[in-house]
Formats: sequence, C-alpha cells, structure tokens
Amino acid sequence: MAIGTVCLKEALRDRLKDVECELSMVKCLDLAGRKVKDMPEDCSQLRESRVVQAVDLTDNKLEEIPPLIFPPDLRILRLTGNNLARLPDDITAYKNLKEVSAGANRLTDIQWMFKCRSLLYASMPCNNIRVLPSLVYVKNPELLPLIALDLSHNSITDLRGTLETLQRLKKLRSLLLQGNPCALQPTYHKVVKVFLPDLHYLDGVDIKPKE
Repeated sequence: MAIGTVCLKEALRDRLKDVECELSMVKCLDLAGRKVKDMPEDCSQLRESRVVQAVDLTDNKLEEIPPLIFPPDLRILRLTGNNLARLPDDITAYKNLKEVSAGANRLTDIQWMFKCRSLLYASMPCNNIRVLPSLVYVKNPELLPLIALDLSHNSITDLRGTLETLQRLKKLRSLLLQGNPCALQPTYHKVVKVFLPDLHYLDGVDIKPKE
C-alpha cells in the first residue's frame, strides 16, 4: 500500500530519530523506493534538522514537492524516478547544495540550475528538456562552480544554442548529451570541442588530449 501523508510523517520521524540519536554521523535521510506519493507540508522535523545534509527520494511517485521542507544545510538532493514536472521553487535558497539528481521525471525547465551558486553536479537525464534557458539575467554565470552535467536522453535539438549557453560555465568538465537529437549530428563531437575546449569528458568518454 502506498505511504500516505500520516504514514510518511511517521517514517520521517522514525528515520530522523535513527539519524540524529543513534547514528549521529550519518547525514543522509534515505526514503528511496517507498512508493511515496505526497510529501506533507508539515515536515518540521526534517526542515529543522541540523544533522541531515542529504535527502534521497529516488524511485517514488512524487508529482510535487512543497516548499521549505528540506534542512537548511541541504547538500545532496536525489529525486530520480518520480513524476515531477518541476523542482521546488525554493531550491535555489539552499546555499550549500552541491548535487541534484532528478533523472526520469517530467522536467522541462532547468533555469533553477543556473541560480544555484554552489552546485557542482546536476543530473537530469530522461526528462522533457528541449532547450536551455538564456543566461542574460544570470549574474556572473562564469563564476558558477558546476563541474558535471548530465542532460542525456532528453529532446534537445539545437546543439549550437545549447553549447553557447554551456560555454559560459567555465568550470564545466563533464557533459552528457547522448540520446538527444542534437547528438546525432555528424559533426557533434567536433563542435562540442570547439565550444567547450576545457571539457574533459563527453558522454562518458575522455576527450582531453593526452600531454
């Protein structure tokens, strides 16, 4: 039976008790694969936690996540394998967020990614992403620390436009675009190397010339 709001609150309470009281060094709240359909808006125990830094909600049935439910020191958020059309509006408020994994959902907009000033790794394969947003209104995108980005198996067709956006990310070293229509172009690898000369890995393959 799917976990409802009441049961989920109990699961959160019990799991947080384990984390905070018995395993104080464990900082991940693991709720993966519990068939969760709804996150209760009243998650005060989670929101106020000073121990939990990672939340794993992989392989559930979430369609929406209410705002302001995660702990303030959130660093890792895993949402792969749900039914989310968007991520929480306040995701950019987590100043220490390093990793977001949200593959196999229904995401179309990744504007939030360019507003996370601490994000190092973003994984969003198998969504409905068609185009990357303009960075015109993003302050100093070249200072964003993003190192690795997975946009594989989406619906991106405009290779040049995509790379024009990504070349603003000066720290980017690993990129996955395979499975998109834009990756079928005969000159795909060559064009990517021209736009992103500092890239080390493209679709999991080391493309950096050996010295």
